[in-house]
Amino acid sequence: MLDIKLIREKTDFVRARLALRGAGDEKLIEQILQADEQRRTILTEVESLKSQRNRVSKEIGALMGQKKLAEAEAKKIETRDLGDKIAELVQSDIDFHRALVDATRSSRLRRLHESVIGEAHLCMSQVQVHHLLHPQVIADEHARILAMIEAGDADQATSEMTAHISRAGDRLVAYFEREKVDVASDPSGGAPV
Repeated sequence: MLDIKLIREKTDFVRARLALRGAGDEKLIEQILQADEQRRTILTEVESLKSQRNRVSKEIGALMGQKKLAEAEAKKIETRDLGDKIAELVQSDIDFHRALVDATRSSRLRRLHESVIGEAHLCMSQVQVHHLLHPQVIADEHARILAMIEAGDADQATSEMTAHISRAGDRLVAYFEREKVDVASDPSGGAPV
């Protein structure tokens, strides 16, 4: 099993070892490194945007308390714009998952992934918006999945990916059970400010 850290630190060694297998997997190393770098950059940017959004949300509360409604509305628009940027980055994360699925070369996993991607997108957005999993945990889980793919173990990669999605889903369900929003009495429909 290959660890993403090993791929980063000993790229030529990993590429040479994979070439010995004769399956052509050494050609995937550059793509994996590019996806890993992009993912790490995205995670940093998402965390920065979330921090900005939290700061702006607090400002909205202060402005509402001071009866500065026009300024508060402007801040709400800023918060929505930050949310839109986060959503764009979530799309990049989905693209990363799609690349992982494609790399397994498993038609079964590809069909499963395509059948649930819409729901997965919604869940990933919510997990990131509500900070339900630390970005490093997500990155570590992705590294394990990549390692299984590199090892040529599609069944284990499928198992790891299923566990990864299940953990995020469990966190999301637990969050919403704790936060029970009464949509009927909430004029925002339960949407975050």
